[in-house]
Amino acid sequence: MNHLDQAIERLRCTSEQLPDDLREQLVTAGSEAVPSLLAILEDRAGWQEDAAGDGWPPIHAATILGEIRDPRSVAPMIDCLHETDALDVLANALWLALPKHGVAALEPLLAVCDEIDDPHERLSFCIVLGELGVRDERIFERLLAMFEHNAEAIAGSFAEYGDPRALPILAQCLDEYELDERTASHDLTIKELAYAIEDLGGELTESQREKVATAHRIAAERRLAATRRQRRAPLDRPSPARRRERPGRNEPCWCGSAKKYKRCHLEEDARNDRDPESLDA
Repeated sequence: MNHLDQAIERLRCTSEQLPDDLREQLVTAGSEAVPSLLAILEDRAGWQEDAAGDGWPPIHAATILGEIRDPRSVAPMIDCLHETDALDVLANALWLALPKHGVAALEPLLAVCDEIDDPHERLSFCIVLGELGVRDERIFERLLAMFEHNAEAIAGSFAEYGDPRALPILAQCLDEYELDERTASHDLTIKELAYAIEDLGGELTESQREKVATAHRIAAERRLAATRRQRRAPLDRPSPARRRERPGRNEPCWCGSAKKYKRCHLEEDARNDRDPESLDA
């Protein structure tokens, strides 16, 4: 058994913590390791928690494939995504690995965006398109189309895509967004719009800065109210969800999962803000 085969066998039984030396060995092996890594990734039986390595080998394989960036990985990764739940750790690893393939992932991702019917799944693939680091008019067109349906999610994608043509679109959306003192659901959307404008080199107007400040105040008041309810909650009832300062969509999630916030609690936090009673459930 050669060194690569030994490393693959070691990966097949590796649990949550991927040793640095093993990761480095497989990444260094490059394209030679890709077929074996894909075999681990595509083995659906290995996705189960009772499988070898507690289901972590496919997750590690996806991460390593992202670092190797071999074009052969793109189609299998997309196929696997169709069979994973959006909040699975494996799905998160795939979402993070796909953009690293850059231009090699462009055509397959464009095709899948046009083929899938589920709007949430299409949104996720559009976000990946914006993260490829590739300038292509078809990416901008798809981001623009999705922005009309989900400004909160696509604002950050416009910033990552890096085309200043999005600035007037983002600014208009921020200007037209109406604040409602009864809810903090606007906090994240307004924050994302403002961050995207600034990331693209734009400047917020005075009225936009005031709107952002007001949204932050509303959200802070809601978090304080939730904390007070939690302190008053009887010991025999479930505690309300703990509200935390929102991280940026590409920052690690507040829950400690090591996932990006947009791939973890972003949607749940947004739902809780839209439904105040959900915090008391």
